Amino acid sequence: MTSATREQDEVSLNAEDLALVADLQKPGIKDSTILTLDSVLTLMQIFKAEVALALGSLPALIGLNLTRAPVYLLTWLSFAIFVACSVYALFESVVAGAGAFFVLHLCVVGVLEWKIHRMHERIDFPESRKGLAVLKESLKERLKREHAP
Repeated sequence: MTSATREQDEVSLNAEDLALVADLQKPGIKDSTILTLDSVLTLMQIFKAEVALALGSLPALIGLNLTRAPVYLLTWLSFAIFVACSVYALFESVVAGAGAFFVLHLCVVGVLEWKIHRMHERIDFPESRKGLAVLKESLKERLKREHAP
């Protein structure tokens, strides 16, 4: 093909394209709804596939967690005994070693309780409760205005 023939093909294609574009209308609510539903369905399919993957991994995760718990417990006890023995060797007193063992555990219990308390504060949905209270008050005010003479 020569360049002149190629230009004529492009011009005729462009004219057809322009005619098609001129006939097009703006997408309406129906088109938007269809696109939205298609997006939602695609998202649901992705979610379904991810749930299947997560459920497939669940037995292995449970097994690892069951194995991890005694290992962590033994590691913690070994560390606590090491600290208690070090204090005993340093002060040559059984009471000091036992006291170090106790104080170490007491400190860990304090930290754990503090963390649990902070987590409970976050789980109580404080911002949602505030928003719900504001919504409730605004509804009461609106109802008062509508029923007022």
